[in-house]
Amino acid sequence: MQILPPQAPILALLALMVAGCGGGGSSTVPDATTITSRNLTATNDPANIGVTFESGTDVATFTVDGVELSDIDREPDFDNGDVKLYRDFSQGISAFAVSTPDSAGAVLQRSGILTPKFSGATFARLTEVTIPESGSSDYAGDYAGYIRETEDGTPQIFRYVNGDVSLMVDFETNEVSGAITNRVTRFNGGNQIDLNNPLADVTLETTALDAQGGFAGSATGGQLLRGGDDTTLATSRYGGLVSGGDSLGEVVGAVVIDHSCCTDEAMTEVGIFLAN
Repeated sequence: MQILPPQAPILALLALMVAGCGGGGSSTVPDATTITSRNLTATNDPANIGVTFESGTDVATFTVDGVELSDIDREPDFDNGDVKLYRDFSQGISAFAVSTPDSAGAVLQRSGILTPKFSGATFARLTEVTIPESGSSDYAGDYAGYIRETEDGTPQIFRYVNGDVSLMVDFETNEVSGAITNRVTRFNGGNQIDLNNPLADVTLETTALDAQGGFAGSATGGQLLRGGDDTTLATSRYGGLVSGGDSLGEVVGAVVIDHSCCTDEAMTEVGIFLAN
């Protein structure tokens, strides 16, 4: 994984380090020279996803397993708040990404008949934070990603998905929980809402907050509701990092949701969120 901070693009994450806990009533991570970066592996066609941003802009460069992709352009009509879409329709490549001075992240995939196919998520905290040992914070923000449906292993339908994310972080009990609500699917061509395929809300189940301000847990819900032909949850997981500098003002993370339908169909959703 490779994420470069907008304010210091020359820094390369070739060897990731995570500082340990400090003494007293809080822990400071990372130190002034380290950046915490994590990923969430997609179920189908997993790949090592990377993204860099030009300083002070939303111009992004994406990599897959260290190889740079070309001609991945902004498509602002498909943005969902702070989550921005990049894509090259001719290559079947789509990416949703977030970038602030304190956080960055992306989900990236190739669908359709073109190869090689890939899918994955990456997110990072770019600045130092101090994790308290008491109190709690509520966060709310934007979520966006993509859904891929397959039949007998062959890609059939591809959609974008938007939603609202909410998270509660309890620093005293070291727990994180949340939800993704108001979820809608959109056709990736004209960006119209798909009224025939509504989505259920996702519950981000309570999970542990680690000493680095990161978390990883399971999720439930998120089914594609199709009037008696609903999908069935197989596995679902999420992860993230508390970020936002001294104020701990934001959380960046990702979600992977796997579903099955009937006997030979499967659906995978991968999305990124930024909440503040």
